[in-house]
Amino acid sequence: MAEPSSKGRATVLACPKCATVLYENEDAGAPQLLCARGHGYAPEELFPGIAEDLQSVLPELVDALTEWV
Repeated sequence: MAEPSSKGRATVLACPKCATVLYENEDAGAPQLLCARGHGYAPEELFPGIAEDLQSVLPELVDALTEWV
């Protein structure tokens, strides 16, 4: 992530609608990603299903690491 700005902290993500930088903003209490043109997204809108994917992969990862150590 990049340095802070008045919009929030710049991320490495681009707005799906206009391809400008998305800024991390927590003014509303919950994290939100906003671009300079005003498009806003909740993290779960940009990454649907990521929590479920991680939960299904984590047990396999733990097993692999346990075998490796």
